[in-house]
Amino acid sequence: GVKEVLSSIRIKGLPQVVFSDYEAESKLKALGLAEYFDGVYAGERLGFVKPHPALLERIAADFSVRIESVLHIGDRVERDEAAARAAGCRCLILRRDFRNFNSLLQTLQS
Repeated sequence: GVKEVLSSIRIKGLPQVVFSDYEAESKLKALGLAEYFDGVYAGERLGFVKPHPALLERIAADFSVRIESVLHIGDRVERDEAAARAAGCRCLILRRDFRNFNSLLQTLQS
């Protein structure tokens, strides 16, 4: 369901960004997902890893969106949600807020 979620967001014209502590571009290409993203940010390259809020703040600035408009989707409360809260954006956590990407798509559509 990952591609369906990404396609649904792309159709709406919303920017999609990967925010990872580590380099992710080669993984995205191998999974056939690179084309869906408008940017890939690696914390280790930029000097900020989660839960530091600076990278989310930079992403919002780079895409000229208010940080309150950013939705960070992650899988770890202690890293992803902590970073989102510190930056002032919203966050959904896999296995807590949604069980799989089909249910995430339903959540995003409602």
